[in-house]
Amino acid sequence: SVELDVKLIEGLVVKAGTTVRLPAIMRGVPVPTAKWATDGIEIKTDGRHKIETDNYSTVLTIKDCIRKDTGEYLLTVSNAAGSKTVALHLTVLDVPGPPTGPINILEVTPEHMVISWINKDELIRQCAFRVPGLIEGNEYKFRIKAVNIVGEGEPRELAETVLAKDILSPPEVSLDVTCRDLITVRVGQTIHITGKVKGRPDPDITWSKDGKVLVQEKRVEIVHDLPNVELQVKEAKRSDHGKYIIAAKNSCGHAQAFAVVNVLDRPGPCQNLKIKNREYFFRVCAENKIGPGPCIETKTPILAINPIDKPGEPENLHIAEKGKTFVYLKWRRPDYDGGSPNLSYHVERKLKDSDEWERVHKGMLELKLSGVLTVKAGDTIRIEAGVRGKPQPEVVWTKDKDATDLTRSPRVSIETTSDTSKFVLTKSRRSDGGKYVITATNTAGSFVAYATVIVLDKPGPVRNLKVTDISSDRCTVTWDPPEDDGGCEIQNYILEKCESKRMVWSTYSSSVLTNNANVTRLIEGNEYIFRVRAENKMGTGPPTETHPIIAKTKYDRPGRPDPPDVTRVSKEEMTVVWNPPEYDGGKSITGYILEKKEKRSLRWVPVTKTAIPERRKKVTNLIPGHEYQFRVSAENEVGLGEPSLPSRPVVAKDPIGIIPQYSTAFYLNCMMVVLQLLDTLWKLDQKLKVLILKQDGNDAMLLPNLFIQNSQPPAWLRTNYMSSEFLPKTRLALADQLN
Repeated sequence: SVELDVKLIEGLVVKAGTTVRLPAIMRGVPVPTAKWATDGIEIKTDGRHKIETDNYSTVLTIKDCIRKDTGEYLLTVSNAAGSKTVALHLTVLDVPGPPTGPINILEVTPEHMVISWINKDELIRQCAFRVPGLIEGNEYKFRIKAVNIVGEGEPRELAETVLAKDILSPPEVSLDVTCRDLITVRVGQTIHITGKVKGRPDPDITWSKDGKVLVQEKRVEIVHDLPNVELQVKEAKRSDHGKYIIAAKNSCGHAQAFAVVNVLDRPGPCQNLKIKNREYFFRVCAENKIGPGPCIETKTPILAINPIDKPGEPENLHIAEKGKTFVYLKWRRPDYDGGSPNLSYHVERKLKDSDEWERVHKGMLELKLSGVLTVKAGDTIRIEAGVRGKPQPEVVWTKDKDATDLTRSPRVSIETTSDTSKFVLTKSRRSDGGKYVITATNTAGSFVAYATVIVLDKPGPVRNLKVTDISSDRCTVTWDPPEDDGGCEIQNYILEKCESKRMVWSTYSSSVLTNNANVTRLIEGNEYIFRVRAENKMGTGPPTETHPIIAKTKYDRPGRPDPPDVTRVSKEEMTVVWNPPEYDGGKSITGYILEKKEKRSLRWVPVTKTAIPERRKKVTNLIPGHEYQFRVSAENEVGLGEPSLPSRPVVAKDPIGIIPQYSTAFYLNCMMVVLQLLDTLWKLDQKLKVLILKQDGNDAMLLPNLFIQNSQPPAWLRTNYMSSEFLPKTRLALADQLN
């Protein structure tokens, strides 16, 4: 037996240059011998290694440890009764090596330099440092050392010296990709032109349009934060369209670039159009930056006339009732009202033999109200109607088809005089828009007039906000326009994003013109929330948020397999089998990673360096008598899944058992039969209860007895040599004994 300190089994960590002693206590009768090995090579007392062994202990001493001494050390003690091997783990920490070259100078000025080198860490490959406090005109040399918890490593030195002075270069102007083609915005939006300007010394930058230099003013904002430059023209007008030029100039030269801006607006009114009593045809064509397309024309001419004309004559005039001093007249409305529903009637009479008509109807009623009133939400709605009549008419205000009396609202006040009626509604809301109807009634009749009120407000929330096409670094956000556009056209949408763990909102784009956007530069594995707001000329509406999404591919890593099973066991090897996980992540399993550990150890060690394509693996080079556990992880194109739970512990040892000897079945008369004999192999099949023969080699020998050492199926077992003539009898005899 061998006894070790638990720390040596779990792993000993030391610094380079330290002398390490690995002691072990050994017991056995007769006294065992000790052998130390690492990486398959036996260690002997030589140079830095020293082995001291007596009857009860053995010690391996390693002087002045170096990084290469890190590894697993195997101690094997043996005597005539057997052997036992234990593993000890040693980790040697040392200062890091020199940084990976080459060392580059990225930037040189009279006051500072920027130096860069390559880092071995895969997460941060490029390292850089800004060296301040230099003196102009002096030459400098640089070297870099890596540092860890042990200390400083060897430096890597820049071969040449560097002079601290300005490196002059002519200007370079480049506009962002979004500004190189035509920039299209709508009236009221902001024109953004961004780019980068480089040069030493810093160049002077000017912006111009149509030959006129642009300066900072109320609508124009110029930002120069070299190398970044930006021009903003707020509340764009139709006259802002054209070619914008950025020019950069320094002592070494000059450069320029330009961007073309198109500002979309409603067309202006037609001019010099004579419409009275003439017929017109109309046609419309679409136009883009290439030119106008084909036209479509009206099929019939349009006569330009006043929309309101004199009404036709009343119909079916008759006397409904009469008396000594009166008649009661009735008639029907004219079929043609001239385009106006407000009709009044003049009743006249004359004597039978007279030629002059006299107006009988003494009452009068006139009502004037028309047009469209547009106000902003929160402003006061004021409508004034001209009302005249004798006798004084009664005036009623209503909205749309609702007969509710508007005077009941605390926000409404109505003032009616002899010739006007004023309607006032304070603190207007979006819902206050509609058709306001005034009805004036007296004995002369009833007149109706209306005015359309439009209340402009911010748009409502967007609808059906969704996130689709999610991948590791991008996604697509789609939505439907708001149900209420606020009474004016939606100009654009504002898209914002937020990482759930930080809950800080940032604007991804403030000028989305369509109902969708492709969001890029997401970080794989992070959870994001998006929100969208619609914007019109009145402002931005309330936001609509998405549910949280995780930036990842639609495929995933495989799930966790069930614990593996150990099917065959011997003192130096085991066969491990396992089943695939229930969830493959949407991609086919490409292989498995099998790991092992001793039961008392905390560290899992991969059995192979590469993935195993099958679901079975023979694990070799085990230490006899040690107890092992295994676990397995599935892998697909996305990555490695979680490992399974550990298998049951299994001890590395040969199975116990011997098949009895059957001498009668193999009795051979050496004097009578001379045969060519075969080297044979047998396989035990527990289902059939027979031994199956496999031939291997051909030596000559006669054997009266057969001995077979038992093993777990389906391992092959070697027998002694026997004659092929007696193989059928042998098989039957063994089958009979097994049954």
